[in-house]
Formats: sequence, C-alpha cells, structure tokens
Amino acid sequence: MATFENIKNEAKKKKITNFSLCPPRLLEQKPLINDDLPGRILQGAVVLKPDLRGFQGSGLLFQDGTTEGDIDAVVFCTGYNGTFSFLPPSLCSGPRGDLNLYRRVFPPALERPTLAIMGLFQTKGPIFPAVEMQARWVTRVIAGLTQLPPRKTMLSKIETETKRNMKSYLCPRQAALHVDYIPYLDSLAEQVGVRPNILGLLLREPSVGLRVLLGPCTPYQYRLRGPGKWDGARQAILTQWERVAQPFRTRLEPEPPRPLVLLSPLLITLSVGAVMLAVVFSQCKLTLCLQDLLQDSTHLLDWFSALLLYPLVCTLEAMSSLCLYLFNVQPKQRPTEGGIAAV
Repeated sequence: MATFENIKNEAKKKKITNFSLCPPRLLEQKPLINDDLPGRILQGAVVLKPDLRGFQGSGLLFQDGTTEGDIDAVVFCTGYNGTFSFLPPSLCSGPRGDLNLYRRVFPPALERPTLAIMGLFQTKGPIFPAVEMQARWVTRVIAGLTQLPPRKTMLSKIETETKRNMKSYLCPRQAALHVDYIPYLDSLAEQVGVRPNILGLLLREPSVGLRVLLGPCTPYQYRLRGPGKWDGARQAILTQWERVAQPFRTRLEPEPPRPLVLLSPLLITLSVGAVMLAVVFSQCKLTLCLQDLLQDSTHLLDWFSALLLYPLVCTLEAMSSLCLYLFNVQPKQRPTEGGIAAV
C-alpha cells in the first residue's frame, strides 16, 4: 500500500504542482480565480488529466498513456484569433494579422474614427467595467466631444505599450492585447473627464477619498464627477463592503453593544495636538536651561528635565484634561479654610 511519504516523494520526482495546473513554461502562467475548483477536485467531480495525445474511437488517449472511454464531447479551450476577415488588410497590421488598435479601441489607420472595437483585450480584472469605460469614451469621440491624437502619436503609443508588455509576455499577440486594469481605466476616464481627483476627495471628503485610494476599484468612482455623474455614487462607495457581506447574513441577530474605543481617531488627533502644544510651551524653559548650561555645567540635570520630563508632564496634564472633558467627569471639590470650594 502506498504511504503518504511514498506519494510525496513520487510527486517530487515528477514535479507535480498543486492541483496539477502549473503550465510547463513560467511565462504562460495566468491567474486562475476560482474558489469552487479545489472543492470539486476533492469531491472527484473534476478529474485533472495531462495533454491530449489522440482519439481512440469514442475514447481519448492522454500523454501519460492513460485512456478514457465513452466520451460524449470534447471542448478545445484554445482561445480565439483576433482577426476580422471582412475588414481591409490595412487595419490588420498587428501580430498574426490582428487589429492594431489605439488604447485597444480605435484603428489608427482610419482617417476618421468611424470604427471602434470594444472588449478585444486581456486584463487581470473584470472586463465589464473596462468595456463600459470604453463605450463612454467612444460615444464622446464619435459625437465630436473628444478628439483623438494624430495618427503618428497613436502608432507611437501602441508601439510603446507593446514593448513594455513584451517584458512580461514574450508572446507578441498577448503583449499587444494585455492592459493593466486600473491604469487603463484611469487613462480612459481621463479622456472622458471622469477620473476622480483623489487629492481633492481626501481634502473634501476623507472617507470617500480613502476608499477610492485604497480600493476596491469599482465603477462608482468614475461616476463622482464629469459626464454621466451619478448622485448615488458617493453612497455606493461608502456602502460597497456592506453589500458584499449582506448575502452572507442569513441569520438576524442583535448587534452587540460597541465598546468604547479609547484610541478613536478624534482622541488620537487631539492627543497629538496636545503633545505638540506641550512641546511649544516647553520651549521657553528649554531656552533658559540651554543658556544656563552654557554658563554653568551644574545645570545639566535641569536641562535634561526640561528636555524630557517637562513635555511629558504637560502632555499627561493635557490628556487628563481631555479625558475629563470627553467622559464628562467632574473633578471633586475640596473645601478651603474660608469655606469656599476650590477645584
């Protein structure tokens, strides 16, 4: 009986990778985002096999010599060719006769932008938001609201992007089709006039600006300003994580009381301000101690106390007063000899 160690050693000899999905060449690897696949493999619903060698009647012969019989259908997932035989050859000057497109949309060979190809690209993100942004850009170009650069500029841009992508993808066709998701969306949004001003958002609405800056990148952020502005975009950005979690809330439970968070943003901000204020107030004593130190070295202890202890004491006093104010704690009054209460 084969033990786990024997199987593990055999896997090392044959260089078997996790899920047996690693391609033979490193540069051919593409991200596969599928949470359901590992479970299907464990259940036996999906069986991974090596490359196909040939057919044997209604069965299949694989590269490792194994066979499978009574196969109903074989689907070849080989991709597709990005060629259009009905278009003039002058437009298909890319690798293997593919379309040469400016920003993967407009053929630069045309004198007027009367043809736009949308969705003919590869990216490591969802395709529909990018196609939507392409459509918004195309409508403005066709309507004459946005102008394309000269043909020479478009060809130079295509060549520059292809050379840059060739560093990551040795296949010329794949290098020509690939676009970086967020930079590509931002570049098209800038052409449309809807690219979010992150610095302005951080100054005006920090909560929205931080979500746009830190992500996730959703199409709502391209509806905050400019043509096609949507009044509900701001609220959609603020609540997008709530909508992600909502389908998983299958039980109605009362929310537990939120504990008092001492390290709240307001308290941290006020504490930092108190520290800075204490340092400023201590400058007077620091200056006097430095002058005395230059005259007499016996004041060295006073200098250290002014440098280290005095700002600390001022900070503690400021934070104590701040806590008393925030938590509405009234200090106890102590009577004096004259009967007047003193704080």
